[in-house]
Amino acid sequence: MGMVEERLSELGIELAPPKQPVANYLGCKLSGELLYVAARVSTQRGEVGTDLDRDAAERAARDTIVLLLSIIRARDRESRSCRIR
Repeated sequence: MGMVEERLSELGIELAPPKQPVANYLGCKLSGELLYVAARVSTQRGEVGTDLDRDAAERAARDTIVLLLSIIRARDRESRSCRIR
């Protein structure tokens, strides 16, 4: 288990399997040493300070990062060429 997964475990955050794409695209693509991850957005909509308070915006950002990490972990498990550290 890498440092990121250990820290997520300490925080009580579980990475669910990523949702299947609704179109023909890759969840992520490794090019050299860079990993490009497909865009994900929060289910929260609105402008911070107008439609969303700070706490809601922080939860939305956290949820989006968890989604991205689940995509990276799934790729790591499929190919073993990329590891979350």
